[in-house]
Amino acid sequence: MESRANLAIGLLNTLRLQDGAVFDQLRAPADLVSWLETGLSRAPGWAAPLREPPAARMLLTEALRLRGDISHLLEAHRAGEAPAPQALYGLNRVLAESRVSLWLRMEADDASLVELEVGERPLAYLAPIARAAAELMLGTDPARVRRCASGQCSLWFVDTSKGGRRKWCSMATCGNRAKAVRHRGRLESV
Repeated sequence: MESRANLAIGLLNTLRLQDGAVFDQLRAPADLVSWLETGLSRAPGWAAPLREPPAARMLLTEALRLRGDISHLLEAHRAGEAPAPQALYGLNRVLAESRVSLWLRMEADDASLVELEVGERPLAYLAPIARAAAELMLGTDPARVRRCASGQCSLWFVDTSKGGRRKWCSMATCGNRAKAVRHRGRLESV
């Protein structure tokens, strides 16, 4: 299961650069429901109410708005600036819909207490993401919340490296591409 902070980063990362163009992984209500079921690791069927067309369309609109608000809030947080009031309002509006319930999960050799967000309104389904964003801003050094340094990538990440100098979302992809470009540049200058 993703940590709460990663839920907010995960929502931001549903908007990606792909072959130089912006690609939104949340294009339809079904995309959002699928992402929520995967990201929130809930019991099968918990998101059934979100499959109704009016609720699903409304929730997709709200999720996209929340994604924008989280992006604006993190950018302001990183810059040490006061956030735009409308972005803060948007996050707080979703947080206000949160209703937490506890669920004891027991498996063969493991037991845990899980917090579930429940509510009668569809917006409550987004509350764990809003909470994750708030916890990210409160509990993470703003300098450690970054976007990938690659001009070909728009992914966000939290730098948890010891030295705090990580630049790439992934060394396996963006970092290696940058190294290859630098290497080719050195070979051409010789």
